[in-house]
Amino acid sequence: MTKSELYQKGDAMRRSMYGEEAYNKANETVYGDPIMRKFLDVATETVFGALWTRPGLDTKPEP
Repeated sequence: MTKSELYQKGDAMRRSMYGEEAYNKANETVYGDPIMRKFLDVATETVFGALWTRPGLDTKPEP
């Protein structure tokens, strides 16, 4: 199944916000579970894809 454009944008945003190491570790451990994977798919598209990719939002962490 192909992922939507919103999902792809969300996945890129999640990767940039968490960093490569944390992104990969979460995908391999927590999101390796099939039920959690479904949750991640929804969160990636809605939270990271629809919300965090809006123009004007500051996604840089506080120092």
